[in-house]
Amino acid sequence: MIAAENAAHVDPKNMEVMLKLQKARAVASARTLGNDLYKAGKMLEASVAYSEGLQYDPINAILLCNRAACRCDFASFLANLFLILVCLV
Repeated sequence: MIAAENAAHVDPKNMEVMLKLQKARAVASARTLGNDLYKAGKMLEASVAYSEGLQYDPINAILLCNRAACRCDFASFLANLFLILVCLV
């Protein structure tokens, strides 16, 4: 996100840069919310938060792994193993 913020300072009128910054902020916000919910033991809500972040960055390994960790309580071992393997590939 720092790179996107720096680019926005250099060229604040560049629409592509501003869209990337908006995307980076949305992903960071979803991750922070998901992490807070996870720490509070709200696994389902945390999983939803991580999924919302994945709408902006579908291959974000951190969000994918965090969502997989949340789903451990809600899905079978094999389904979670698949999600973790997707993150690692």
